[in-house]
Amino acid sequence: METTYFYLDESFRKKDSYWHCNIGGMLLKSEQVVDVEIALEKQLFQLAQKGDVSAPVSECKYSNFLRDTSDEFKFEVCRSISVLLVELGAKFLISHAKCRESQLSIFKDLKPELAIQELAHFNIVSSYLADLMKQGIVQIVVDLGLSEAFRPVYRFYSSAIENIPKLLACGWSASGVTIPNFTRLPPPVFMDSKRSRILQFSDLVIGLLLCKEIGALSKFKESMLEAISPLVQATQVHSIEWNKNIA
Repeated sequence: METTYFYLDESFRKKDSYWHCNIGGMLLKSEQVVDVEIALEKQLFQLAQKGDVSAPVSECKYSNFLRDTSDEFKFEVCRSISVLLVELGAKFLISHAKCRESQLSIFKDLKPELAIQELAHFNIVSSYLADLMKQGIVQIVVDLGLSEAFRPVYRFYSSAIENIPKLLACGWSASGVTIPNFTRLPPPVFMDSKRSRILQFSDLVIGLLLCKEIGALSKFKESMLEAISPLVQATQVHSIEWNKNIA
C-alpha cells in the first residue's frame, strides 16, 4: 500500500478585521522523501558555490529565508529549487481559512491566532486528504515549533485520531467516525524544520501565498513569488471564509 508524506507548516496574519491562516505544504511519496532531502541539499550547496556564498546555507523558511545572502542569490535559489521539486514530482496542498475577528469569539478558550489555525486545519484530514487516504496511508509531518506555545497547536494536530480508539472501545461503529479511512492516518510526526529542507520550502510556499491572498506582497516578496511560480502551479489551495453569514 502506497504511503504519502504530507509536510505541514502554518502561516497566519491579521489583515483589517480578518484573521487569515494557511496550513499545508509538500506532498511526497514515502520512497521519495530521503532522495528529495538529499537533492535539495546538493542543489543548495552547488548554488552556494556558484554564488560564492562562503557560509553554510542557512534556513530557507518564509520568515527566515537565507539570511545574510543577496536578493539575487535568494531569487536564484527559488527559481532553481522550484524547477527541481517539480521535476521530482512534488505537489503542494494548502488549506486557507479566513474569519472576521468578531466571529472568532466562539472559540472562548483560544486566542484569535490559534483559533484561525484550528479552522485552517479543520477540513484537512476529513476532506482534502480523502482521495489520498482511499489509495493508501498518509503520514503527516509537522514543524515542531520548539516552545511551550506549540502545545495548543500540537493538540489540534493530534486530536484527529487520538479519540478514535476510545470511541470504538465504547461501542461506536467504524462507520460513525467522521474521518474516512481513519486507519490510514497514523499519528503525526513532529520535526524541527531546521532538519528538513522539505519543511522549509513548504513554509516558504504557504507564507508567500498567504501574502498574496491578503494583498501584502512587497516588491521583494512579489519577486520571490514569481521565482517559485513552478511550485505555485503545482499547488492546490482550498479556501474557506468561516462564519460568513453570521450577523
